[in-house]
Amino acid sequence: EEYARYFFLFWILILQERGPWELTNTVMPIVFAAIVPVIRYCAGRHLPLVSSWNQKPEVHTFNLALGICLLAVAVVFFALGLDEQRDYLRAKHAGWHLFVAAASYWLWRSVLRHVHHLPKGRLQPSTSV
Repeated sequence: EEYARYFFLFWILILQERGPWELTNTVMPIVFAAIVPVIRYCAGRHLPLVSSWNQKPEVHTFNLALGICLLAVAVVFFALGLDEQRDYLRAKHAGWHLFVAAASYWLWRSVLRHVHHLPKGRLQPSTSV
């Protein structure tokens, strides 16, 4: 999993150096990054139970819903920011960055990462970070 993260990081850096304002160099990493969880879910169902790939994460649904809504708003700002003549100050592009940052925060908080198994088999989120 760590190798995949580094691969995506360097691949995105290469694409952005190739042409940061080309739409293809922006859309390709987003599409491939969106496909990875789908592949992970589909492949994870067929892996042995010892694998962490088939374990469904505990999520906070309100934070997840808020993050997805903010991401939808960000996509609208991204599309509006593509018109360079009407957005010469790049205010709509800045809106894209603002809403993606807010969505990232809430999506990050939606996954309860620190989960401890109690002796009775119940899950309890950890309060430590």
